[in-house]
Amino acid sequence: MKNAYKTCSTRGLYSLLLLALVLAGHSATAQVNKHPLSGKITAAKDNSPLPGASVAVKGTTTGTITSATGDFTLQVSDADSLEVSLIGFNRQTIAVKGRTSITIALEDGTTGLDEIVVVGYGTEKKRLNTGAIGRVNGAALEETHTLRVDQALQGQTPGIQVTSNSAQPGEPMKVRIRGTGTIGNSDPLYIVDGMPVSDISYLNSGDVASMDVLKDAASAAIYGARAANGVVIVTTKKGRKGNMQVSYDGFYGQQNPARKLPLLDAHEYGIIMNEAAINSNRAPYFSVEQINQLGKGTDWQEAIFNKHAPTQSHTVNVSGGSEKSVYSSSLSYMKQEGTIGFKGQSQYERLAFRLSSEHYMYKDVVKFGENFTYTLSNKKGVGVGTSIITPFALL
Repeated sequence: MKNAYKTCSTRGLYSLLLLALVLAGHSATAQVNKHPLSGKITAAKDNSPLPGASVAVKGTTTGTITSATGDFTLQVSDADSLEVSLIGFNRQTIAVKGRTSITIALEDGTTGLDEIVVVGYGTEKKRLNTGAIGRVNGAALEETHTLRVDQALQGQTPGIQVTSNSAQPGEPMKVRIRGTGTIGNSDPLYIVDGMPVSDISYLNSGDVASMDVLKDAASAAIYGARAANGVVIVTTKKGRKGNMQVSYDGFYGQQNPARKLPLLDAHEYGIIMNEAAINSNRAPYFSVEQINQLGKGTDWQEAIFNKHAPTQSHTVNVSGGSEKSVYSSSLSYMKQEGTIGFKGQSQYERLAFRLSSEHYMYKDVVKFGENFTYTLSNKKGVGVGTSIITPFALL
């Protein structure tokens, strides 16, 4: 029995040694068979490069991040599979199968609540911060065809009050993110492409790619005391690599009051004036014959309306670029006539030109560019709270 036990132990030891040698040889063979794989990650929607995408070898700690042009390089074997992921896109797993170059197109994905959102100097999961940041994308702006950028926030972001000071064309909107937070001025801080501005009326809504509203103190902490009333971050459209593209967006419409106030005509007004005089122990202003002669009189409310007031907006955008430079430029014209006042008395007209470009140098280490906007506007109209026609002229 002792000899049989020794024989079994010896055979088991030989088997373990043989298995270890096989595994070591297999590992060495796999190590020898590794080869470089170069690739590019693009968006399936428009084939634009996706920088910052994570490319990892499945089941290992080997991985990399794509460059500003969407390119990457990895050491892989034929049996490996790549896992590609990027926030806002669906994750993909691709088998190498002996390839030395590969192009992977990622499909747009729904925004997950576990995504990371930059808030001030730190980060938080979006599901923990979903009420602190509101977002309006460029598609919503194109659908609503707003004449002013701040008007696009109306009804699009919960918890934000956006009201108009008057119906005068070109009048700014009153935006309240955190209520009346400071004395005298409760307007939020506007950040356009990283630059703080006090007003965004010079922007054309067709040039805006997205708008983010920072509501609470944590998300707006990086801007300090200036963010006491909240922050609105505006990002304009940028160029993309590819052939030059020319696009046009415009509309034309007419405006009329939806309803009018039920006012008295001249005959009814004369009766009311007589009743007021009698109630004050005074003689009536008009006799019965005079009241009957007044008739309907002039409808002064109808007279002050500008019927079928036109409103129009036209934008031409040119964009494109190469591996090293991208550009986007636009020329826009907008005009709106008011519905109150005589024709031409109340109107707002704006002509705007925008140029934006980015250039990469020294293997994408250095990037420089510019955002240039020129706006020429003309506004005239009826002052808020003033009268332009006196209804007592009939007396």
